[in-house]
Amino acid sequence: MTREVAEFECEPAAAAAPLGFSTDRSAYAPGDSLVLRLVPTAYLEYNLCHALLERRRAGRWARERGSFRFLSDEDRARGVAADVCNDMLYAARAGRAVCYAVRLSRRLEPGTYRFQTETTRPSLAGRALSVRDTLATAPFEIR
Repeated sequence: MTREVAEFECEPAAAAAPLGFSTDRSAYAPGDSLVLRLVPTAYLEYNLCHALLERRRAGRWARERGSFRFLSDEDRARGVAADVCNDMLYAARAGRAVCYAVRLSRRLEPGTYRFQTETTRPSLAGRALSVRDTLATAPFEIR
């Protein structure tokens, strides 16, 4: 099931963001709120709550432990389930910014991180019904 959802649209200032997958800043502190922003070049389907947090270690990107679902320490303390995520695809049109807010854990260690997500786009050629793309944000720092 795919649907376009207005609640993920960014504010007008954010809509002018560059094309691609990005974060709203280049540095954060543990526990900060972060906004993932996706501005596609063509129609695609996405679900940003499935984005994975990766950390650069020894020159390689490794999935951060527990990164499949992001919950703040406060959410964990309140007993919010770690897998709360609408498991469906949303549609985004070319050039239309969509956003997803994430609260980073207070337990993140200083270092270089990025988010990675998969998107799906219709295939116009061949037998494949769709093509999956993996997108990553530019690296950002946790200080």
